[in-house]
Amino acid sequence: SGGGASSSSSLSGGTGSKRMKRPRFLLYNPYNRSSKEINILMYYDSINTQQATEESEYELYVMDKKGNNKSSNNRSSGQSVAFVTRNRFAVLTADGEILLK
Repeated sequence: SGGGASSSSSLSGGTGSKRMKRPRFLLYNPYNRSSKEINILMYYDSINTQQATEESEYELYVMDKKGNNKSSNNRSSGQSVAFVTRNRFAVLTADGEILLK
C-alpha cells in the first residue's frame, strides 16, 4: 500500500541557508462558531540543513467560509500550540513559558 510523495517542502533563507519544513499537524479552531471565518493553525518543524538545527514553528490562517485567505500568515516559533477560545491560542515556548496570542 503505497509510497506517495514527501510531505516536506524546501525554502531558501536569506544567506544561502536551506530550510526544510516538515508538517506535523493542523488544528481547526472548534471554539469559533462564527459563520464568517475559519481559524487554522499549521504546526511544523523547520530544519536548517546547513546548520543541522531544528525548531518548531506555527502559522495562523484566517479564512472566510468560502476559503479566501484573510490573514497575513504570521509565522512564529513555539514548541506546541493549541486553541483556547474563539479568538485566542496558547503557545508553549522553548523556555517553557505559555503565551496567549
